[in-house]
Amino acid sequence: MRTKAESILNFAGVLLESRNEKFFSGESPEIPQVIQNEVFKRFTDVSQGKVFFKQASKEPTLERNKAVDYEETLIDYFSNNRDVKQKEKFVVEDGKDYYILARPIEAEERCKMCHPTWTTGNIIAVEDVKIDLIDYNAVLDNNIFLMVLNWFLNIVLVLIVIQLFFHYEITKRVSRVLEVIFKIENGNFVLDKELEGELTHNNSTKNEFDRIIRHLKKTADSLQPVIQNVVQQSKDITFNASYATVKVDDNSKMVGEQNNVVKESIEFINSVSQSNEELIENMKTLKSDSQKSIKSVDEGKEMLASNMDSTDKVYQSIEKTVESVEGLRTLSEEVSIAIGAISDIAEQTNLLALNAAIEAARAGEHGRGFAVVADEVRKLAEKSQNSANEIKGVISSIEQSIGDVTSDTEATKEIFGELREKSEHLENNFNSIEGTLHTTIDSINIFQEKFDVQLEQLKSVFNGLNSIGEYSNVSLKNSKILDETIIEIMNESTKLKALSDGFQAVLNKRDVDRSVISPPDKCIIKSSNFSEEAYLFDANDRGIAFYFMDKNINHKSINGDQITISFYSDIHQNLANSRYQIVYAIDKGNNRVFCGAKTL
Repeated sequence: MRTKAESILNFAGVLLESRNEKFFSGESPEIPQVIQNEVFKRFTDVSQGKVFFKQASKEPTLERNKAVDYEETLIDYFSNNRDVKQKEKFVVEDGKDYYILARPIEAEERCKMCHPTWTTGNIIAVEDVKIDLIDYNAVLDNNIFLMVLNWFLNIVLVLIVIQLFFHYEITKRVSRVLEVIFKIENGNFVLDKELEGELTHNNSTKNEFDRIIRHLKKTADSLQPVIQNVVQQSKDITFNASYATVKVDDNSKMVGEQNNVVKESIEFINSVSQSNEELIENMKTLKSDSQKSIKSVDEGKEMLASNMDSTDKVYQSIEKTVESVEGLRTLSEEVSIAIGAISDIAEQTNLLALNAAIEAARAGEHGRGFAVVADEVRKLAEKSQNSANEIKGVISSIEQSIGDVTSDTEATKEIFGELREKSEHLENNFNSIEGTLHTTIDSINIFQEKFDVQLEQLKSVFNGLNSIGEYSNVSLKNSKILDETIIEIMNESTKLKALSDGFQAVLNKRDVDRSVISPPDKCIIKSSNFSEEAYLFDANDRGIAFYFMDKNINHKSINGDQITISFYSDIHQNLANSRYQIVYAIDKGNNRVFCGAKTL
């Protein structure tokens, strides 16, 4: 349509140029626009009113060339866009659709003959071709129908060809690609069967399917060690998290026990402090009593010294008494001797008187007076003898009393001697007691000084224990938080291991899902060679996994041992009814041995 319009515009341009030459040269007086209008009116009539040509201006010579709205718009457009030489446009007039192709007309110098106000070079008009689109739309509709029909048939044919091609060539390969993708998706990277006969070498072909399969093979080969590493790492992480859970739980218990010990120590130190205060009071009382005892000892020593002086005086008096009694004994003995002499004289006198009486009796009457004298002498001699005997008895009594007094005095002297010795011994004891009391007071003073130092140290220990108690409380809280965090990490790592265990590459080796025990359950593993505490890590229908910690176990020596398991709790008691055989034992370092056992 544009070609047709351009042909009309080219023809109009040639016609206008030739008529202008004749008009401005004076060869023809006819106005070029009039001739142009008449020529294209016939052209319009020939086209049955479907093709129109018009030279439109805002200030035309002929009214027929008056620009309508869209033509004025075109004039303004060309005036503002001098480099544009042609413009297409679709308009609607009287309910009909038209195609417009317009070109600008510039004012020439010779145009000023008729239009003196024009400026050379300005766009003063447009020439446009207007074509009714009714035939074009009809042809277009018809062509569209034919094109659609043609396209439809072509598409059906292509689809049939594609279907056949897909059925025989692509579908099988797509199915194979999907099988490979599904296996990779499930973590199974053994693709030899699926890729049998495929070109998997680099640059073996540029076919897109071959390239897809080649890249899938590379992806599988690249992911296989990564997935295996992820599975191993997830297992190690879960094991370490399980180990950390046990250790943190043990640490929490130790921190709790430490906190209890610190509290008990604080209470004990409080009790010791109270006892120390009582001890201080008792030491003060002991010191005061010791000082009073020293005073009493001094008073006792003074009394003892006074008693010893009195004893010395009594001892001296007793010695004088003994001397006096000894003198009296001597006098008594002398008196006894004199009394003996008197008694002898009285006996002799009595004999003489008896002899005199005998001689007087012989003398008869002459001897009668002598007999009286002799009788008186005899009586006096008997009386003297009796007096002597009485005096002798008194002297004997006196001698006996003197002997008794002497014995008593000697005994008293010995008693006072012993009393003197005991007083001296008692004085020595008092001196020793006084020295001991002074030593005791000095020791109490020294002990009190040292005890004050120890009391200050005890206060420092008490303050330190209070600080330790506060830190222990913080540690206990942090330990609980750490315990909760480790349990959360253990649960998350368990989920990670469950996800990694979902890969077919893992399931193919194991043929069964595993259930990780979180937190690990404490148990006792027994065999014919050992019986040790362990922690259950995971369990399934085929067997169990567990680990020893802080045990000096040779992992090589227990491989193959048949074992039984028992639990402290009832959670996994169902596992205690089976026997197992250790199939692998791995040394994880730090006295940790990780074992797997199958159910027998």
